[in-house]
Amino acid sequence: MVRDPVSVIPSTMSLVSGPLQARFGFWDLDSDLRDMYLERLYVGLVDLYRGFHDDWTSGAIDKEKVFVCAYPRLMGDFDNLMLELFDFIGEDVTPELRSELAEMAESQRGHKSGHKYDLGKFNLDEARIRRDCAFVYTTFLNPAEEALKETV
Repeated sequence: MVRDPVSVIPSTMSLVSGPLQARFGFWDLDSDLRDMYLERLYVGLVDLYRGFHDDWTSGAIDKEKVFVCAYPRLMGDFDNLMLELFDFIGEDVTPELRSELAEMAESQRGHKSGHKYDLGKFNLDEARIRRDCAFVYTTFLNPAEEALKETV
């Protein structure tokens, strides 16, 4: 699953900083120390994206064995994506399953996440994340958006 870094990175940073706050009073630490940690965490998260991207584009990951799904497509074209997934794993889709997938697709299209994060809390802004993760958009997310437009 490939999701938008603008959503994933602050969400992950929030998940990491919550327990740190509870155990160590993270948000009360000296701002230089806290900011250094947040920057290192951010760089590490970008590096995780980059590592997968580089392995995917270099052929280090066998594309015959890994199905990559872009989150916008999962939400907006669920039934067709699931049919592709079943084809990828070599499974037949019964008429009953096809009908269930169509029903699930309807509910997926209406789903909107309620999670919002203050990027400034993590010393980030959307432009920086988009710039630092441009390779994710180019390789995985923009093609998925284009495919989604074609199905609508």
